[in-house]
Order: sequence, then structure tokens, then C-alpha cells
Amino acid sequence: MAEEPRFNKLKTEAVQKIYESNQELIYGADRKVAALLLINAILISFSATWNLRDYSSSIKIIILIAVLLAALSTILYLLAIIPRISEQAPKSILHYKGILASSRESYLSKMTEISDDDLMKDYLNTIYSLSSIQRKKNLFLRRGSESLIISISLLALSFVLNNL
Repeated sequence: MAEEPRFNKLKTEAVQKIYESNQELIYGADRKVAALLLINAILISFSATWNLRDYSSSIKIIILIAVLLAALSTILYLLAIIPRISEQAPKSILHYKGILASSRESYLSKMTEISDDDLMKDYLNTIYSLSSIQRKKNLFLRRGSESLIISISLLALSFVLNNL
């Protein structure tokens, strides 16, 4: 029986680390997106200054495709930055929507009356929701990065072909 409190403490610490890890991953993805949006803005601005009359029609098409892909990656990056809240969040006593759905007194009452098991379940549901958000962010980040890399490659190709 003396082992049970120690096990519960380890379990709680593990859940807290998982939660913090998910938060750090989301924060890291948002930082990457911000940096890539800046690169994208520079790329699109740079491309807009080119006088396309100086290029052959095949190079114009390559440049147009590259700019369209850069615009697509911008949209994907913006989708990655926009937070998505799970349907469970307003019901959770750990999520701000769930907290603000009740009065201060009601929230305090819920927190003091909740059992350890119910609190752990709410915590784990919140972690699962954060993981879902992270998966979506990473998908948009990956797709946006793929579009950006192809766009940069096409612009480099157009530069090389124009200088042959």
C-alpha cells in the first residue's frame, strides 16, 4: 500500500510532463510557421519586382507556378497558426472555455469537489486534444514547407534557364 501514493505521484508527474511537452511542441511549430511566413513574404515580394516581359513564355509559366505555390504555402502556414479547439474543450475544467463557462464560485466549487480520478481524466483528455491540434499544425506546416521548397526550386530553375 505504501507504493500506491508514490505510483500516483509518478503518474501525475508523467502526465504533467506530457502536457508540457505538447505545449512546447505547439509553441515550436508556431515559431517555425512565423519564420517561414517571413521567408515566404520575402520570396513573393522579390518575385513581384521582376519584369516578366524580359522572360520567355516557358520561364513566365515557371515563375507563375512558383508564385502560386508560394501563395499556397502562405495559406497553409496561416492555417497552421490558427488555433483549433476540440469539441471537448468547453467541457473541460482545465481549458479556458470550460473555466469561463461558469462563474468564479462555480468553478472554484468544481475544482475543490472533483475527484483525483476525474481530474486525471480531464487532464488526459486535454492532452489528447493538444496532440490532435499538434498533428493538424504539423500537417499544414509540412504541406506549406513542401510548397515553399518547390516554389524556391522553380524560381531558381527559372533564373538558371533565363541566364543560359
